[in-house]
Amino acid sequence: MFKARIGDLFASHAHVHANAVNCAGIMGKGIAQAFKRRYPAMFEDYAVRCREGRVRIGEPYLYDDASGIRILNFPTKRHWRSPSRLEDIAAGLDHLAAHLREWGVRSLALPPLGCGNGGLAWEEVGPLIYRTLAHLPVDIEVYAPYGTPLAQLETAFLSRPANTSTEGVGKRTAPQPGWIAIMEVLRRLQARPEARPIGRTLFQTLCWAMTELGVPTGLTFGTAGRGPRQGDVRPILTDLANRNWLQEQPQGRTMALRASPQ
Repeated sequence: MFKARIGDLFASHAHVHANAVNCAGIMGKGIAQAFKRRYPAMFEDYAVRCREGRVRIGEPYLYDDASGIRILNFPTKRHWRSPSRLEDIAAGLDHLAAHLREWGVRSLALPPLGCGNGGLAWEEVGPLIYRTLAHLPVDIEVYAPYGTPLAQLETAFLSRPANTSTEGVGKRTAPQPGWIAIMEVLRRLQARPEARPIGRTLFQTLCWAMTELGVPTGLTFGTAGRGPRQGDVRPILTDLANRNWLQEQPQGRTMALRASPQ
């Protein structure tokens, strides 16, 4: 049985509760933070696994809590600040589907993997989870984000043919014309011999400057104390990452944005 609903995942009577995690050893936001508070021993085990490089995209794993609760830690992003990519969610779901019988999972409660802080939309994630898991002989509950229209919890919506690619959202939404220009400027900057890492603040400044020059970025900026750079570029970062145009890589203690080599 497959059921999509809205509510508290922790109230589920499922045999296994799934937690959305990153690969950096941080559970500071969203449902991961709630899991950390409820199951501190699980968090300590997870942190050790991350330090040892054993928490990897595409490889969700089971943790057996001393209380009898079984927790599935499902990596949805590499770094806690990075956006989630639909292809990474798909890889993890495939791994999960292949191991459910081996792990002895009878029922499973899942959060909306990659939504929320990950930046993905339920319209893509919900049907992907349905297509991958609904046919399995396991009771599956998926908790959609609060505010999801009730029609998007129904089988008629979740079972529709895919209109997105797990390699990006390009089949669903056309990119803004100016995004290509932004990526070209980023690529030229990173190719300079004296290039320094470009983080999110510099990327936002770049987007603001190009918007001010009339490049059609689709972004809106207001004024802030340090200059007219106040704007939320997280949606564009998520979209570019899902198109495989942009990568966010650890560089020392920071995360650097790099244009993909394509």
